[in-house]
Amino acid sequence: MKFGKTKAIAPLEIKHGARYNLELIANITIPEIAMENVEDWVDFGKVLCGQRKTFYVRFVNDKEIACDWSLNTRQDVAMDKKKEEPKF
Repeated sequence: MKFGKTKAIAPLEIKHGARYNLELIANITIPEIAMENVEDWVDFGKVLCGQRKTFYVRFVNDKEIACDWSLNTRQDVAMDKKKEEPKF
C-alpha cells in the first residue's frame, strides 16, 4: 500500500438483511523526527583532549501523527549494564 490519503470499500453483509458498502478513508504515514537546522550529521569540529564542546539540537516532527521518542544518556546506559539479572 502506498503512503498518503487512500480510500477502500469494505462490503458489509447482514445475515438475512441488506448489504452495505462501507467507504474507509485513511491517511497512511510513518512517524518521523528530524533535527532542525542540521544537515545530514552533527560535526563538533576539533575538541581538545580533556575539554568538551556543547552542541544544541532541536528535534521536530513535521508529520501528521505523534512520534514518541526517548533519550538515553551515557549514565543511563552505564546503569542499565550494572543491573543484575534476577536469580531464581
